[in-house]
Amino acid sequence: MFSIILILLLSNAAKAPPLSSARTGNSRREVMPSRLRNIKSEAKVNMENNLVCVKMMTYNGRLIAKQGLLDRTIEEMKRLSTDILVITETKLRKNIHEEDTNSIVIMKKGHDTGFIIGSKLKNQVKNIYFSNERIGLNDTLAKLRKDKIVIMGDMNATFSKYDSCENILDKFCIDNETNENGEYILNLCQEYSLSLHQSFLRMRKSRKFTWTKAVSTEYIVQNKVIRKQLDYVITAQKIRKHIKTIYAISQWTFDPCCSDHRALIMEWYIPNSEQQNPKKWKKEKIKIFDEEKAKSLLLNFVDNLVHALNNNLN
Repeated sequence: MFSIILILLLSNAAKAPPLSSARTGNSRREVMPSRLRNIKSEAKVNMENNLVCVKMMTYNGRLIAKQGLLDRTIEEMKRLSTDILVITETKLRKNIHEEDTNSIVIMKKGHDTGFIIGSKLKNQVKNIYFSNERIGLNDTLAKLRKDKIVIMGDMNATFSKYDSCENILDKFCIDNETNENGEYILNLCQEYSLSLHQSFLRMRKSRKFTWTKAVSTEYIVQNKVIRKQLDYVITAQKIRKHIKTIYAISQWTFDPCCSDHRALIMEWYIPNSEQQNPKKWKKEKIKIFDEEKAKSLLLNFVDNLVHALNNNLN
């Protein structure tokens, strides 16, 4: 399996998200004045604290290879104001690397992964690296220990809600046991100071599960299905405080490829360090050119050179 490493350089050009506005008329979904005040005050705090909001999403797009679904996915991504969309199980027959004024699309063929980067961060991308299974995730993480790491995708892992590990795993998982993939991820997190951020967020189960399956037609009639949390966001422990929330959205909201997985959204508020801590350039002392001193140094150099040549000839 290939993995794609995306390095973003967030500069002053990135702006905080626009303020939400209330709807007019007698619409049932009209934003209430108190809620609107909360939205405005929250956005104002983010601007005062000099934070840049990056909205990231991961989605199992197993049918994206079909004609027209990629364009549909990009349109749905824009509708939800998503900055980066990570797609797993692309099942493409060829690699895709497209770039236009609004987005960058990078996808690998086979049972692989891909990125769609929106217009907000398109010009902030510093570099994109491709690594394959021969290199391994461990070797890749070893080179990025000091960076702000975010790993997203369908990991087919489950974590027990009865287990906990300091700074890595908390008790807010929904499954009853940790499987083999889960054990591997926990060992990886412990070695490279990563954390399973979703386990630290307390929210209802409908906001956490990302995969559903009906056992039989009888279960479908009875509206009984198996719900599991298989898609995750793993982050470096040092950036956990800047991640506001991670939640799964319903398939009615986003499901362009008719997947059996639900999309997972993360809101990451990144401090714009360039504005918070501007570089202070040291003032260098002006050196006055001394013509007489320069002549004497040049004459001494010539004399030493002539003396050395004469010694070699003799």
